[in-house]
Amino acid sequence: MEFSSEKISSYNLISLNGRLDTITSISFEKYLLNEIESNQSNFILDCKNLSYISSAGLRILLLLSKKVKPLNGEVVLVGLQEQIEEVFRISGFDALFRIHISVDEVINKSNQ
Repeated sequence: MEFSSEKISSYNLISLNGRLDTITSISFEKYLLNEIESNQSNFILDCKNLSYISSAGLRILLLLSKKVKPLNGEVVLVGLQEQIEEVFRISGFDALFRIHISVDEVINKSNQ
């Protein structure tokens, strides 16, 4: 999996591309923990190019959410493909995260 990040408003927008699984989750977790240590607590994960997420990937997202909540931060997911959205529904993770269609939708709602 590849990922890139950029700052948008008060969020760190991270675009995911490929598979978030046992192998790729290790480097992604290190990156996220480093971002949190650098005082970043609001994340938008753009999942439109995420083709697969394993239980290890779900664990990383749960860890991220637990780390940013005490900092009054949040993790927002956008652009979930149908099969990824189904994994979130089945696992109950759709109740743990705000899920939106686009980055613009998140930014517009946060500015209101």
